Amino acid sequence: AFIFNEKQTNQQIEDGYAYIIEKKLETEIDKIISLFDESIESFRIIKSEPKCRLKENDIFYNLNEFGEGLHKYISYILALYSAKDGILFIDEVDSGLHYSIFNELWEIILKISKEQNVQVFATTHSKECIESYARVAKNLKDEDVTYIKMSKLKDGSIYAGVRGYDILENSISQDHEVR
Repeated sequence: AFIFNEKQTNQQIEDGYAYIIEKKLETEIDKIISLFDESIESFRIIKSEPKCRLKENDIFYNLNEFGEGLHKYISYILALYSAKDGILFIDEVDSGLHYSIFNELWEIILKISKEQNVQVFATTHSKECIESYARVAKNLKDEDVTYIKMSKLKDGSIYAGVRGYDILENSISQDHEVR
C-alpha cells in the first residue's frame, strides 16, 4: 500500500475502513484516534463521508473540519491495518503534522506494524521526526528498525547508506546530521 504526500480521498479512507468493519476493529480504531485528539469519541464512514463524533455534543462532523493532521493520522492507521502481512510506503510521514505529536504517531506506527506484521517504509526530511522515531523505538525496546540515508554523490549517483538502530541512536546522541 502507498500513502503519498497528498490528502487521501474519501474513497481511499472508505476502502481502508472497510477492512476495519470486516475485522470488527471499530472500537480499537476509536481508541487510537482519541490518542490524537481526546475530544473525539468515534470515527465512522457515513454515506461515503469520513466523520468524527465529538464527546462533548455527540454530533458527527466531517473529517475535513478537523484539519490535515487528523486526516493523515487516520489514513495512516487505516493503511496499517489494511496492509496486514504486507508493506506500507508513506511519503513525507511528517507532512501536515505538528512536531508535538511525532512521538504518538511513531508509537502507533511501530505498535500496529508489529501487531499486523506490516513492514513500513517512511520518508521524511525532518530531523525532529527522525529523532522522535529513534526515541519511540528505544522506549518500545524495538531495535528491529533500519534507517536509510540517501545521499547524492559528486558524480551525480545516489548512495543509500543503510544504518541499524544502534548507529542511528549513536548519530543522534552525538548530534550528527541524520537527514
